[in-house]
Amino acid sequence: MSSYVLKIFTAIMIVIVLFSCEESEPQNLAPTISISAPSNYSEFIQGESITISVNAEDPEDDLDEVRFYVNNIGVGSDNTWPYQYVWDSGSYQTGNYTLKAIAIDGGGLESESTVNIELQDPAAWALNGMAYYQPEDGSFDIIGMHEDGAIIAINQLSDGSGEVTYLAEEGGPAFHVWADVNGLPTQAYINGHFLLFSNYTATTVDVALVTNDGTIEIQRGLNVADILNQSRGYTLSKTADASDWLRWGGHALSVGGCVASLAAAGWTFGALAPLAAWGCGAAAVGIIAEFLPEDLGIIGTTGTAVSSFAGALGCIGGQVYNCWLAIGGAIATIGGNIETDEENLDSEIVLAEGALESGSGDVQITLTWDTAADLDLWVTDPAGERIYFANSTSVSGGWLDVDDMNGYGPENIYWPTNGAPSGTYIVQVNHWSGASPTNYSVLVQAFGQMQVYDGTIYDNQTVDVVTFSSYGSLPLISQPIISYTVNEGQTK
Repeated sequence: MSSYVLKIFTAIMIVIVLFSCEESEPQNLAPTISISAPSNYSEFIQGESITISVNAEDPEDDLDEVRFYVNNIGVGSDNTWPYQYVWDSGSYQTGNYTLKAIAIDGGGLESESTVNIELQDPAAWALNGMAYYQPEDGSFDIIGMHEDGAIIAINQLSDGSGEVTYLAEEGGPAFHVWADVNGLPTQAYINGHFLLFSNYTATTVDVALVTNDGTIEIQRGLNVADILNQSRGYTLSKTADASDWLRWGGHALSVGGCVASLAAAGWTFGALAPLAAWGCGAAAVGIIAEFLPEDLGIIGTTGTAVSSFAGALGCIGGQVYNCWLAIGGAIATIGGNIETDEENLDSEIVLAEGALESGSGDVQITLTWDTAADLDLWVTDPAGERIYFANSTSVSGGWLDVDDMNGYGPENIYWPTNGAPSGTYIVQVNHWSGASPTNYSVLVQAFGQMQVYDGTIYDNQTVDVVTFSSYGSLPLISQPIISYTVNEGQTK
């Protein structure tokens, strides 16, 4: 090889070596992206705010931004983690939509991800005038609105029972019903008053009313059909008329049908949902007729009328989702009011429950108290025979059918219907053992009259609560005769 050729070859090799020693410039790789929420083929209420969330990364850690599209029309972007966009669907029509997210890196490379969703019209879910929604946050199992503006919230409790709340106007009366797994109401709340239900048969039920001033009324053996058929022509005032409580018992029973049908449907919009929705809607119609029969002129409309309350909640103008959120807030406020009212009437409710679930007749006397003390109810009949724990039945037919030794009560003594003797009865409360002082309440139901007596008792004390006869009223002993005993010679 000539020296000239050798020199050329050497120069070429040097160039090759020099180029091979230089670092090659890195290749730019496209980012990755996937929409994590909502999932594909999700369904939403038209008007709902929908959060579009994505998982996006760039191999070179140079992600510039994520752009969001609805049916290929840009609606927003985000350049910080976590990458998401809240889409307000209020100005969009019902139907199917494609949501797309595009990740763009610093070099201009792109990747995209899409999902399909559907915006549904709440009216399409409406049955018997009720439109329903199931909140994703789990705050309520079902909430809804009647075409005339009244709202409803339904929850399933841990034992499978349910509770339903109705509200027809802002600041107006609230109606709340607790029902068992069979849809039978156990308790109802009507704007500060409480109804208690017990002793169901195939055709009858016993009902107690505790008014917001602590008054107790009890009706037994009421025919369920008669209650359900009570007139709906009366307008419930803001303070409520306690004398009309039987009709509200009928509404509670109709709401119970709503709960039963929802329980049968598994608390979802499954195959039985139409039946469930119809049951709740039918109950709502009756309740709305009570709340708003004339002043808003909405009963009997074709569904075009919306109450001022609905407008205040944002339930018109397409802001349906905002309406649901407002409904949740309104119902939560009602829940707080119910809890406060229940605490204020706790002793009266406990007393009424004790009486309702115990034996009854011409004479029934029920005792409850507020500690774990062991109190005893004593009743002396017209023949002078005392009925109490050591003598639970009397010759005259009286019976101590409930004797509590663990505290709080109830204790109950009664004479059956047409079985109470004429004459004078003496009612006393004895402190056997335990906490002192203890506050007690005694409900006396005798010969068509009813009266509650409250007091405080101390250790080893016997209090004369009231003396009454079959011929007169039930007078309150304003200064009871108190005798101190040591309960000697007796054991429990």
